[in-house]
Amino acid sequence: PQWIAERAILAPHHGDVDEVDNLIVDCYPGEEYMLLSADFPTTSNEDAFSTPTELLNLLDPTGLPKHNKLALKAYMPVML
Repeated sequence: PQWIAERAILAPHHGDVDEVDNLIVDCYPGEEYMLLSADFPTTSNEDAFSTPTELLNLLDPTGLPKHNKLALKAYMPVML
């Protein structure tokens, strides 16, 4: 695991990144914690957020993990 923490992994496609992420998570011992994203506005102002949630859930922007989940284990390095 320390070897992984000292390197960057580059991949041209999100599918490749997802495969590498899953392999790395499996390298670490312990329980996996699944962190889920929020898919609702945090403001009470109805006009502040007019984009449908379904559309936002379909987006897969470069540099960000998938919308719905982030798998982590204790002592796993995370690049922010």
